[in-house]
Amino acid sequence: MGGKPQEINFSDLHKALQQGVVDGQDNPLINVQTSRLYEVQKFISLTGHKYSIYSFLITKPAWDGLSAADREIVMAAAKEATRYQRALTQNAEEAAYRDLVARGVRIDKVDTKPFIAATAKIYDKWYASPIGDYVRAVVKAVREEQ
Repeated sequence: MGGKPQEINFSDLHKALQQGVVDGQDNPLINVQTSRLYEVQKFISLTGHKYSIYSFLITKPAWDGLSAADREIVMAAAKEATRYQRALTQNAEEAAYRDLVARGVRIDKVDTKPFIAATAKIYDKWYASPIGDYVRAVVKAVREEQ
């Protein structure tokens, strides 16, 4: 897509932006705020190109060892924790957005259609992989959530 990525340790990112070693970075607004990257980065483009997930895992033997009632309790707790974590993250991102704008950072929402078109072949690659069904399920869930 025309970019020239550089790998920079997060601890060196502020200085790298300040010195022009890199002219951009990819982090959630919360990280930009708490790491004071707004001091050296005055523009942010919200591309929505990344979706992070956290898996709640249990081994099959442990799951099989639970009673049906306990399985229901675990599933209900996991769903409640998911809703709670997402609400916390959304609230924190909204607060960081307001704070960054107040500090003079220009934040633009990007038209994602060109990004989607330019990366369409990546979906085909992942769908054809051994975890294709899982990737399809994640993509479907994300799209339904938006």
